[in-house]
Amino acid sequence: MKKIISISMASLMLVLTLCSCSCSVSVGDKTFSTDKDGKETTESAAESIEETSSASGQDALFTWKIKLDGVDYTLPFDVSELIANGYEIDPDKDENLNSRTYTIGAPNPKKDGKSLSVQYWNPTSEAKKYSECKIGQISVEVQSEHEIILPGNFKFDSSTTVQSILDMYGEPERLNEQEKYTTITYKQDIYSTVEFFIYTQDEKMMKYNSVTLKNLV
Repeated sequence: MKKIISISMASLMLVLTLCSCSCSVSVGDKTFSTDKDGKETTESAAESIEETSSASGQDALFTWKIKLDGVDYTLPFDVSELIANGYEIDPDKDENLNSRTYTIGAPNPKKDGKSLSVQYWNPTSEAKKYSECKIGQISVEVQSEHEIILPGNFKFDSSTTVQSILDMYGEPERLNEQEKYTTITYKQDIYSTVEFFIYTQDEKMMKYNSVTLKNLV
């Protein structure tokens, strides 16, 4: 397969050199492009959260594209992406995670004194350290210093209400209304869910409003 791609790219470059025009071709998740001078560049096919904001409802939600503190991620993503953006995992707590398992209560990555509540996931066939695994789940509370923009360019903050969530993402899998709080659950499948926890009566508790996104596929 690699030889076929190499031959194809060589042929493409020859044509571009002769006609001095620009073109691009996609191979997997990369786009190979050439400018008018025949110089080759590559770019990821992944779209930012703004580029997918035209999607609506659960079609938007299940793109799993978020912006965390100004940086785009798509769940699940490599822990190394967080590390590259300044997060650290305590080396003394960077333990092995067995193959095809996820964590409960593992050490959270930190940046500038802020902790990010996550769940590590190892989908491979061998044990790996947390720092070598993926982030399969993220939880953010309103009171945290993290800014999170959810799929569809929906900002989750102190102004988020039950109604604004329903208006954005539509009918949920489950809506559990209690006296002082409501939980809203959207489900793509058993391992892919988004859950909101919103206090509806006690204003003092609204700082604990939270969203949890889990995508272990």
